[in-house]
Amino acid sequence: MRTPKIAHPKVFISYAWTSDIYTNKVASFAAELQNIGIEVLFDKFETKPGNELNYFMERCVNDETVTNVLLLLNKTYKEKADKRECGVGKETQIISKDIYNKVTQTKFIPVILERGENGEIYKPAYLGSTYYVDLSDSKNYDEEFCLLVKTLVGETVYRKPELGSIPDWVTQEVTFPVNKQIEFNSIKQQKDSKMQKLEYKQTLDEICKKITLFCTNDIVNGSYFSKNYINKYKDTMVIRDEYLRLLTIAIYVDDSEKLIAAFLENVLNKHYDHIEQYAEIKMILLHELFIRLHIT
Repeated sequence: MRTPKIAHPKVFISYAWTSDIYTNKVASFAAELQNIGIEVLFDKFETKPGNELNYFMERCVNDETVTNVLLLLNKTYKEKADKRECGVGKETQIISKDIYNKVTQTKFIPVILERGENGEIYKPAYLGSTYYVDLSDSKNYDEEFCLLVKTLVGETVYRKPELGSIPDWVTQEVTFPVNKQIEFNSIKQQKDSKMQKLEYKQTLDEICKKITLFCTNDIVNGSYFSKNYINKYKDTMVIRDEYLRLLTIAIYVDDSEKLIAAFLENVLNKHYDHIEQYAEIKMILLHELFIRLHIT
């Protein structure tokens, strides 16, 4: 098991007393964090009758060992923060400076614990567009709680992959026989839009037919099949390049996007779950055709 980036997360919970029911809800949330190894500073856990609560809150907000401060937002919290009233108001005076002056800060995390009757989100003015965690909806609670905990231990939900290398096909020069070049130019320069669409569709149909017939009767066995596999995949590049060339002239053809969509749907229906020796190569080609459409 991998050690989390923040081995001993410690959080202070900032909230506004609203009712005993709400305070119990906050206490339950604090206990949930404490039970999974996140140290929690929560006034109901830490203070006793006679303690000075404002001092406790100010000390926790300024405590350098506190890795995060969770701002549990509801209507009361927003009102007290905006008016700088009570303990929440004092905390706001301290917290807002950091948030205003450090737009990249990650220590102070807004947590929506309650919404309004119509789904309103109560965020104090100083929080602006600060990214928040929403624990107000029971349907998404587990997902949002997971996001919060991962953040507290220094992890991310979606880990950014290592930067890869630019594939060879990006800079690979595409060449065609002279007769194909003439055919593509003819489609591009066709003045009759109906005839142009027809010729474009016919060329797509020819590519579909080439995919269907590709290696259909080429049945080999044993080690020769394995040795020949890569070469067969390379053979698909001729079909792929012809398709790419058609994409480059699509802007000149009316409704070309509909023709291409129909072509892709047609070839996929013809070969999806189709069983033949080189079926996998065909499916790789089809996936590549879909991908190229989105990056062209």
